[in-house]
Amino acid sequence: FLTVGLYGPHSPYVAPQELFDYYYSILPEPAGLSEEDWNSMHPFEKQFLKNRGLGMETPEEIKRVRAAYYGMVEYED
Repeated sequence: FLTVGLYGPHSPYVAPQELFDYYYSILPEPAGLSEEDWNSMHPFEKQFLKNRGLGMETPEEIKRVRAAYYGMVEYED
């Protein structure tokens, strides 16, 4: 029986700088959550996101998290 526990890719999303820079440079700009998207959500979904401090991230924050996540995945592979 063998168990392997890997650190990533789980938050906090911290990738090696060169991998982060690479993915940051090639990722498209994310759209983020529009006000229309937010207004069309079910109230439970809105409350779920609010309770966790989610849903109002800026496109820059989304891009940085994605770049770090992709960098971590490549590093772990």
